[in-house]
Amino acid sequence: MFGGGSNYNTRANFNRSERGERGSERGSFREGRGGGRGSFREVRGGGRGSFREGRGGGRAHEGSDQLVFIVNGELITTVWKKKLLKTPWHQNDVRIFISSALVATDSQKAGELVTELGNDRGLERLREIMNFPMSCDAGLDDRKLSFQYVILPFLGLLTKTDITKCILKYVDTIFMLIYKNLDSFFHKKVMKMLETLVSRNSIVDNNVDVDKLFKTEQYSFIPPSLGIFFLIIVRLLTELLRRIKEASTNETMHNIVHYLKDLTAKYKRSLERPLISRDPLIDNLETRKYFFAILDNEMNIMIEMLNTEHISETSN
Repeated sequence: MFGGGSNYNTRANFNRSERGERGSERGSFREGRGGGRGSFREVRGGGRGSFREGRGGGRAHEGSDQLVFIVNGELITTVWKKKLLKTPWHQNDVRIFISSALVATDSQKAGELVTELGNDRGLERLREIMNFPMSCDAGLDDRKLSFQYVILPFLGLLTKTDITKCILKYVDTIFMLIYKNLDSFFHKKVMKMLETLVSRNSIVDNNVDVDKLFKTEQYSFIPPSLGIFFLIIVRLLTELLRRIKEASTNETMHNIVHYLKDLTAKYKRSLERPLISRDPLIDNLETRKYFFAILDNEMNIMIEMLNTEHISETSN
């Protein structure tokens, strides 16, 4: 699997390279105390399931359960309730709120979370997250949210199976809010940040290393590869298309999908140039092929949903 095992925490040892570069994603892995850090070496199995169903067929893998999670986070299962009421919010408040919410969904306690997020106070906090300034180099700045370490887990939270499969009416309210901010949040922020990381061939935040981040908040999620970002984004867009009929004819949605296709192609090319890219997918050709088989399959399903619904609308 892509996210790491369920019986231990792993974190990256971001050593300086011979050139003195900080934060190489291809550093070694060592056991940590909290948070979540994955290794692509476990892509085929492990205690939390696998991606075998991603091979072939016309079915997308559901949810982010194997991609974004906090291990050994029992102590923060209910912290999200307190953070929801706190004001003002700073970056670390949002980070721990999301980490706690991830633990809650993995503990089969998503119902209460969905109910609270779907009421007026919860929706206002979701708007606040989407309206926050965003940066790939947010560091520990209180006034900005890290794209890698806060926004990605937020997108992963929205695609957790216990949320997308929840039958409470509040789920539709939450996804409609995301949809209404498709341009301001997703197109102009999320996709721009993804483009920045693809251009850099790196997911490192230049203003904070992972060791310092864990010292500040040990229950932080650290993505192992840029590939995680693509899978989470595709799955969230697919969920919006599945839930909201008008999404298939939304010009911004079409622009985002086109944008995503271009960035996927650039990401693939970067992995063929190991002297430039430091992504761990470079290390194993078989794993890389397997990953892109999953991503391409899910991209095709998303595009088919977009085109099919669009044709249906225009023919009526």
